[in-house]
Amino acid sequence: LVSFNSFFEHSQDDPQKLTLYLSHENWMVRWVVIEKLIAYDNPVFYPKVLQLLDDPHSEIGQLISDWVRMKGVDILTDLVQGFSSGNYSIQKALFQTIFDIGYSALNELELQLNHSNLSMVQRCLYTIYKIGGSESERIMIRALAHERTQKHAVVFLGLMKSSAAIPHLINAFENPKLKYYILNAFYDIGEEASYPFIVET
Repeated sequence: LVSFNSFFEHSQDDPQKLTLYLSHENWMVRWVVIEKLIAYDNPVFYPKVLQLLDDPHSEIGQLISDWVRMKGVDILTDLVQGFSSGNYSIQKALFQTIFDIGYSALNELELQLNHSNLSMVQRCLYTIYKIGGSESERIMIRALAHERTQKHAVVFLGLMKSSAAIPHLINAFENPKLKYYILNAFYDIGEEASYPFIVET
């Protein structure tokens, strides 16, 4: 800790050096570094700070969670792009953080459906589904138009019991890759809601 204090005193003009201590074995060192990086409020450091959301020491996770709540939508892009991490515990922590933000996160989540990382896109779709509501439903319906998102969108629209999606699902039924998923979605939505639309077409 003494060596860290010495280092800390000489790193005031180069916060990048502080990131070397984010993996320090002493949790108090990690806590001080995170607090300092948060104070710099430089977006360059946001992803590095967020990677410690799942830190085994709860005080650190709480510090970062409080900071995220304070930043709100200003940090959404970094939160969502964190879904590209291969670390399950980090992904879980990020999901909960974004879920807590709620409806305000939906626009950014939809924008990220164009991301090149398909696993990240799927996590965004899942988060949209879990947030729920009419806007989530509209996003899922729009996602039916894109090949890389349409299968998951069909499944989630079924789970959402979206009667508004039925005409769109009928239009997509001609796609042989989607027929099985669409039939399951109709089943989830329910015969009472689905059958009149199917008969009319």
